[in-house]
Amino acid sequence: MVAPFELDDETPVAPGTILAPVIAAVHRRPDIYPEPDRFLPDRFVGIRPGTYTWVPSGGGDRRCLGSAFAMFGPHGGLGSSRG
Repeated sequence: MVAPFELDDETPVAPGTILAPVIAAVHRRPDIYPEPDRFLPDRFVGIRPGTYTWVPSGGGDRRCLGSAFAMFGPHGGLGSSRG
C-alpha cells in the first residue's frame, strides 16, 4: 500500500504493507454462499455472481491466461451437435 488506510474500520494498514487476497477464503464465506462446502451449482441459476465474491480464475493483471479458453469449451460444446 502507498497510503495508510483502515481495512475494516478497525484494522490500520501501514504504507508498504503487502496485501494478498485469498480467493478460496472468499468462496467459503457462509454469509455469501450458504453451505459453502456443498456442491450447489443451482446457487448461480438466474443470478449473476458478484464481481468481488466469485473469482474463479483470479483477477486483475494476474488473471489466469486459460480462463477464456476454459469457458469457451463448455459453451461451445453445449450449443452444437454433430452426427
